[in-house]
Amino acid sequence: MKKMFWIAIIAAFPLLAHADSCENLIALSKNKYSISSDKSDIEQAAAQFCSEYSSSSGSTKSRSFGASYKLLSASFGSSNVSVEQVASRYCSASSNYSQSKDAYKQFVELIAPNAYGAYEECLRMSKLDVTFVLDIQTILPDEFAMTTSFSSSTKQDNDATIRASSSSDIACSWDEGTTTTVTLTTGTSAVLHCKRSDQTKAGYVVVARTDGAKGSMSIPWRAYSREGIPVDTINEMETRMIGMENQLGQAMAGLKQTMDTAHRFESAATVDLYQCPDGKTPGANPKGGAWGFYGCRGQYTSRSTCDNIEWPWHELRNCTRLGRLRYY
Repeated sequence: MKKMFWIAIIAAFPLLAHADSCENLIALSKNKYSISSDKSDIEQAAAQFCSEYSSSSGSTKSRSFGASYKLLSASFGSSNVSVEQVASRYCSASSNYSQSKDAYKQFVELIAPNAYGAYEECLRMSKLDVTFVLDIQTILPDEFAMTTSFSSSTKQDNDATIRASSSSDIACSWDEGTTTTVTLTTGTSAVLHCKRSDQTKAGYVVVARTDGAKGSMSIPWRAYSREGIPVDTINEMETRMIGMENQLGQAMAGLKQTMDTAHRFESAATVDLYQCPDGKTPGANPKGGAWGFYGCRGQYTSRSTCDNIEWPWHELRNCTRLGRLRYY
């Protein structure tokens, strides 16, 4: 049942909306569902959300606020996220809860830990005339393909040498060959194919331009279970389930304590009620006389017996139980 549960969850996650080539690199590390990874969408949503949150302390119900909240809260990977949690992540507490300057970074780090660095490196590489296109449809648990292109912005720079390296369990090559280095003339491209034998281990791939204006990009590659589900997603869901079980256990313990307290209070707030007989036992001859005390006078009491005394004579009589008396 557990395996089927995880598969059902992942199967319900739609594919990322198409974004620019650098943003698609995030998909290699993505372990949470999100509606979009487009930077402009996230920053616009954060600006709208934080603007209304700061002016109304999150009590606003406008349609635009609801849409912004929905987009941003999805990055947490949970449908049970409060407005305050979203504000703490995407709004600046030091600036009257205006939009945080690193809203997109916060978004990326939530859905794909450590992936924002690769995104920034990709943008820097594009300034060196080297661009990358990672089609998210090619990303599998044990392989992916990325197109690398070179388009010179100067007449003197006609070629670019690109080298790929990786962690020990990953093998990469250009255009399905065996070489890890390729030289691109301006206006051309090559496809980098990377594969690994153990998809349950996280790894990385580094792509670097080694000539001219040098630069590099490191791409983290998340681990998958044998069933093809991101390991981080499974771990997080299991952590949440354990947390929910602990909360349930604490709640049940609190309920038991409350019930025990109520039971003790109920016991203390109720008492057995008796009615005692009136006088001594019929036919009894006290034969006393030093002093007398007839304690059985038909009274209502919490005692089950009463005493008749005519010193030195004494008798103990049983009272009749009427029921249980509750104090209110």
